[in-house]
Amino acid sequence: MKRNVVGWLFSLVGLIGLAMAPATHAADPPAEKPGQVPVRVGTYDSRCVMVAFCGSERFEAGFRRLDEALAKAKKDGEPEKIKKADRAIWEARMLTHRQGFGTWPVDNILRQTPEAVEQVKKETGVTVLVSKWDKKALAKYADCEKIDVSTQLIDALNPNERQRRHAMGMLKVKPLGPQELEEVLKKEAGKHYLPPPEDKE
Repeated sequence: MKRNVVGWLFSLVGLIGLAMAPATHAADPPAEKPGQVPVRVGTYDSRCVMVAFCGSERFEAGFRRLDEALAKAKKDGEPEKIKKADRAIWEARMLTHRQGFGTWPVDNILRQTPEAVEQVKKETGVTVLVSKWDKKALAKYADCEKIDVSTQLIDALNPNERQRRHAMGMLKVKPLGPQELEEVLKKEAGKHYLPPPEDKE
């Protein structure tokens, strides 16, 4: 699964032209009150988070569990469970690629890597992390100081050299728009394509 999912992810990097929900983490701090420490917002490119996380042990473990469920269903000869397990794998793949090339939330990744989040907060002094693409969430912090912590978050996820190079490369290109992204996924996934769920959470 690692070769399939990670390989497909990086093949799409080439496809979109690289040369080489709301997306907030946990609960947002309440609005500032007199005497409180000012809220400092760390913004990040959610695509970088996905690409840096892709291939990690936690990422692979999730797909291994899905693979194991499918293998068990096939061994037991249960068609409905096979169908359900196969769909779960493709749902996970679709999410991975929507996060890696669109502006989909990566809260599921940040919840799995609280140590990375805390490291970034400690290094930068930010009190909350918000995706740079989440205009609704950012509007709540219109008067707060904001700094981009994408690079710090990439490094906190401990990617290998290849992952880091691709993650940093994402900062140089715009994300695919919703329609363009779905067209790419339809082409790549073929009959396995699944439309995006209405709820991005």
